[in-house]
Amino acid sequence: MDGSYRGQLDEEIQSHLGWAQLEEFGALINNRALKRDELVTFLASTGCFFKEIPGGILALALRVSDDWMDDDHFDAVENGAKILYSAVDEYGIDTNLQIFTRTHHQLFLDMCKRMGISKAELFDKSNIIDEAWPLAKLTHDYYRTGSVARGVGFHYSSERSSDREFVLCYEGLTKFVDRYTLKDDKPEENDLGLLNFYYIHTLVEPMHGNSSAESVQLYSSNPDNRRQVLDGAMAWMKYYGEFWAALTRKFS
Repeated sequence: MDGSYRGQLDEEIQSHLGWAQLEEFGALINNRALKRDELVTFLASTGCFFKEIPGGILALALRVSDDWMDDDHFDAVENGAKILYSAVDEYGIDTNLQIFTRTHHQLFLDMCKRMGISKAELFDKSNIIDEAWPLAKLTHDYYRTGSVARGVGFHYSSERSSDREFVLCYEGLTKFVDRYTLKDDKPEENDLGLLNFYYIHTLVEPMHGNSSAESVQLYSSNPDNRRQVLDGAMAWMKYYGEFWAALTRKFS
């Protein structure tokens, strides 16, 4: 992507109120340990919208390929692959070892179990904040329907903000990890740690941001496409920020 264009888009994303609301929540979990009920709410609520990400990325990758098929069917698949790359990690596909590993959803559930949080608690609607549901629906819809350019902008904004989100959450949870680990937790051999779900994302999100930036470049050739990309990016930031602000209010 043209450096100046990516820089402008990043500036819009990082100057949005939603980014500051994420930072505020990050400061909260870096300052104190979450109580058990707060931890359950945090994980159940994030899990509510996380569930829409992997399948959504697959759907958008197909839509991008289809969008370019008539104009340039030789490059259309490569264009879709720029989106699809983000889903490889989500689905636990290790392209280096050519094996299937734990999906990101499975890593999330593994972590919750080791914290003594059951799947039933994660699915219990009383543990999920109201703001999680519209964010989940928005994620489902933007990846699958409407303007492809808006979907690409939405995806890029999600990856850029996730890069910061997982660093904040990993740092904050690590500070008080002894408070979150079950006393009888017995790590298995080669165990990467209780917070592996968050740690893994601190490694892969920068790469996902770079590959999704290439996707944005595909839709930067005219003002209308750029406007739609920005619309999608800002839609993510609005609902994403409201989600983190709601968690901060609830825990403060």
